[in-house]
Amino acid sequence: MVGWPFFLSYNKTHSKTLPASDISIDDVLRVFHDPPALAGLNPLVTKCEALDPSKPNFYTIHDDLRIFGSFKVDTVYTVNFSPTNDGTDTEVNAGLGTTLSEQWRVKEKEESQEVEISEKVTVRCIFLFLPFILATITGAHSRLLEALTEKVIAEAKARTTAKVDPMGLASLWYLEAQSSFIYTRISPSSNVRFAVVCILVMTVSLLWRLYDPHHGKKDNDPYGLFHLSLNKRPGEDENDSPKTEWLNMGYWKVNCRNKARFSSATLALKLIQAANCKEGGSLLDVGHGTGESLILLLTHPFVPRPGHLTGITSLPLHHERSLERVKRFAPATDTNISLHAGDAVYKQESSATDHPLNPSSSARFDSILALDCAYHFRTRETFLCQAFRKLSPAGRIALADICFANELPMNWQARVIRRVLRLMPRENVISINEYVGRLEQIGYEDVKVEDISEDVFPGFVSFLKPRGLGWWIFGSVLYCYYKAGARFVIASGSRT
Repeated sequence: MVGWPFFLSYNKTHSKTLPASDISIDDVLRVFHDPPALAGLNPLVTKCEALDPSKPNFYTIHDDLRIFGSFKVDTVYTVNFSPTNDGTDTEVNAGLGTTLSEQWRVKEKEESQEVEISEKVTVRCIFLFLPFILATITGAHSRLLEALTEKVIAEAKARTTAKVDPMGLASLWYLEAQSSFIYTRISPSSNVRFAVVCILVMTVSLLWRLYDPHHGKKDNDPYGLFHLSLNKRPGEDENDSPKTEWLNMGYWKVNCRNKARFSSATLALKLIQAANCKEGGSLLDVGHGTGESLILLLTHPFVPRPGHLTGITSLPLHHERSLERVKRFAPATDTNISLHAGDAVYKQESSATDHPLNPSSSARFDSILALDCAYHFRTRETFLCQAFRKLSPAGRIALADICFANELPMNWQARVIRRVLRLMPRENVISINEYVGRLEQIGYEDVKVEDISEDVFPGFVSFLKPRGLGWWIFGSVLYCYYKAGARFVIASGSRT
């Protein structure tokens, strides 16, 4: 067998130490024992596919390598993942006598109450290849380790945030039983009145839990990471992150061949179309949640790729998760990406000088998107004014938003629901005609407000109700809101 000096070996160990209060060994092992998740953290990897069902540990991996820093080459090789009690081992045969083995390990350092993650890499190859291989894997594997630790910390936080307290759940069960009793025992003429009252009581309980800061969410912001469970598809492991992380009501218009899913990108694609996004343009995505719309803008084959992509979202948890997720796609795109944590509306007293809508900044945008979030802004009109000043000439804004029908149902039940179930600030409660008028008053031209309520509310409610008591209640409340006059619209306008 030919050996040295024609074949050389090289060993390198990378490690990262984190406080045990942030993560546990089990948190790390979940990633180690999930080959696609682990491989996907490598910035060079573009695809990881199971090779053969009869060989569950073998995967085909595609790498994007740059030769001499310019030429992009797609390389394909097979990896054998061998899980261990404290990590995983991988063996790669890349051809031409090149082999690479990795030992991923995690252990607890009891003396310092820390968790140590380590990777030992051994490369064996023809001596001519060694400089290129080392230059390629050194930076990539360092970034991989950073991405791994960020992923583990984010998922550990997500599991903590998503825990449901038994007392809150018990209260919801009690309220459900109480409403059923009232509905069936009271005289028929009173059914509607008592049903409305019970729904309101249950809603107060549910919203109290959603706004509870002890559940890991910011005060007055109803969103945490609950949407991860809604994105799960049948058969996916409940302990794994879903393939998508959409945080909107969805667009449920279907045909006989396609069944809509919550995890699909249909509503976002409709919004992008309304904004007339252009190739190489500057785009601002407001309220992007945990980054699914950002990833869509960077990867979807039929979406014009922006030259500069700016995002802002209000929850620090969402911002951190977006950074982690978008980082995986950044090496494969030429788009300049800038993400911010903060309120959608710029406030002068704020110290955030880098806010995308700061009037003193020189930033201008060809497209501004707000996917299912603007009705929460304080206020929507302030945001629309600030956004107008930041649009480039011929730039366009598009919002997937909630307003109200021009002719509202005026029965007492509808009035009670609109008054008590305030799902948005009072200033944002406007009709479709008022929405058009305010956009035009601000200065927007070619204003369009398309009512897509029939393709949003019923489908979303039908999706929510079978998913447990809490979601059944929320779905019922949302449907009442829809029947009381709420309308889901795609609103858009341009600056000349």
